[in-house]
Amino acid sequence: MGRVWRIDAVRDHSALLGVAGDLTEFPFGLLLWESSLALADRLGTETGKLNGAETLEIGAGAGLAGLAAAAAGARVVQTDHSAEAIALCRRNADLNRIDGVSLAQSDWRDWHDARRYDLIIGADVLYERETHTLVREILSRNLAPSGRAILADPRRLDTPAFLASLRAEGWHIGMESLEVPAIVPVRPGQSVTIDLFTIRNPRTPVSPRTA
Repeated sequence: MGRVWRIDAVRDHSALLGVAGDLTEFPFGLLLWESSLALADRLGTETGKLNGAETLEIGAGAGLAGLAAAAAGARVVQTDHSAEAIALCRRNADLNRIDGVSLAQSDWRDWHDARRYDLIIGADVLYERETHTLVREILSRNLAPSGRAILADPRRLDTPAFLASLRAEGWHIGMESLEVPAIVPVRPGQSVTIDLFTIRNPRTPVSPRTA
């Protein structure tokens, strides 16, 4: 990834399950996911290219991907519906001495941000089919005409349906894959394949070379 990151997050999924039983929603954002590793790695290759890019991170969780974008020069707004995740983003920014990242507690189901962004990023945000429409609406509303989104996904079963719906609306989608180490491996050396989708506005002509 080009640098060493210090990221605070819950490592023991079972322990989190034990204390989250009374919550209406499981605090997934307090965990670090392989998709965020892959997205941070991908953004780390763009150091200098993102200088000044207005960037929105959705479903920020522990915030690693947004911090990687900020380290590459972007101006980042990190969002999550969970106040605890936002606090974790703030702590991880402090741990890594990343300045200038804005934080906002925002629910996709009650979304008020009307700004246009050069880049929208999200790691493992397509985990439930009912979220697909919400993510698509954010892309439509918030992605600048010449902008792009990069979403990292661990090959969830419903993701092809999400991509098909975007393509049907004319969105341009490119894909690459990365292998990253499993955060909680069940066997030595286990890795996880993460697909990275670069999504461009249907209003922007795109050549195969830049998709």
